[in-house]
Formats: sequence, C-alpha cells, structure tokens
Amino acid sequence: MFIQRARKQDSFTGRLFRSFLSLILMFMGLTGITISLISMYVLRSNTIRDNQLLLTQFGNSVNTVFTYVDNMTSHFIANQKIRDFLAYYEKKDIEVMSDVSTQFQNFMISIDSIHSILIYYPQKDMVYMANTGFLPTQDFYDRDFLENLNLVDISSLWNTPRTIRDTSGRSATLFSIIKPLKYSGSALEAVLIVNLDASLFTEVFNSISTNKQ
Repeated sequence: MFIQRARKQDSFTGRLFRSFLSLILMFMGLTGITISLISMYVLRSNTIRDNQLLLTQFGNSVNTVFTYVDNMTSHFIANQKIRDFLAYYEKKDIEVMSDVSTQFQNFMISIDSIHSILIYYPQKDMVYMANTGFLPTQDFYDRDFLENLNLVDISSLWNTPRTIRDTSGRSATLFSIIKPLKYSGSALEAVLIVNLDASLFTEVFNSISTNKQ
C-alpha cells in the first residue's frame, strides 16, 4: 500500500511539474513574442524619425541653395554694368566686359550645380552665355526654351525642368530662375537666366546621407 501511494504521489508530482514547466515555457514564449514586437515597433519608429529628419535636412539644404541663387540674381539685376552689358559689348569696353564675366564666373564657382548663366536679348535675337560669349539665338543649343518664354508676364519665376544637350554634347536636366533684367519702354529688352543642373538634388541628398553616417 505504501509503495502504491508513493507511486501515485510521484505521478501526481510529475504531472504537476510538467504542467508548471509548460506554463513557464508558454510564458517565456509570450514574453519573447512581446519583446520582438516591441523591438520591431521601436525600430520602425526610429526609421520613420530618421527618414523625416533626413527629408527635413534635404529640404532645408535645397532651400538654402535656392535662396542664395535668388539673392544673387537680384544683386545682378541691380548692377548697372550687367543691365547695360550689351551696350558695353557694342562699345567694346573690355574693362566692363571683363568685370561682368568675373562676377558671373565667381558665382558659378560658388555653386557647383550652376550649369550656365545667360542674358537673353529677345529684340536683338541674341544670347550671352557666361564663359562663352555672344551668339545668335538660332545657334544656341537651348533655343526652343528661349523662344518659348512668355516675355509678357515674367516678373520672376522658376521654370519646370527640361532636358537639353549642350555644346559639349553632354545631356543635362535643367531648371532655371528667370528674371527681367532691363526694359526698353514697356518692352522687355533683356532677361537674366540662371540654369541649375537637377543633379543638385542628388548631390545634396548624398551629402546629407554621408554626414548622417
């Protein structure tokens, strides 16, 4: 009898132990799943936060470039030598022409993404390109863009991107800031155009991503 009772007690104890062990394993499993879910949530939240920060930095950097370009073009418009540049060219005033060319060149050096700087003279059907010189509009690689400008309502604007192939045969996607430079009566005599290479966006984004790492 004693042996049978001992066996029954051992059997009961074994079942109790196995049940207790099962509960522990179940609890550990649930705890592991919970920790995994929390970790995934934290990781996802950090990723979203990092992406939002990256986009904010990208937007601020691009806006800084746009503001700088806009301020510089306003400075050029206020410059009498640049406004009357064609007259100085026709007079062959080398000193003024050299000074204006240097101003444009320094501006282009300050921002790598500046593709070109133009002064378009619609009444003369001519265009001046910094570091190149004057040429007839019909010989200019971006002639269609110039000829399709709305010269009636052109207070100041950024145009939509366009793809061109320049004199070197290089293909580029450009967007431009366009500002009236000089009027002759009510007619627009000269337009200042600064072309930015769309690769600016890639350069800014890569710079921010590299610094972040």
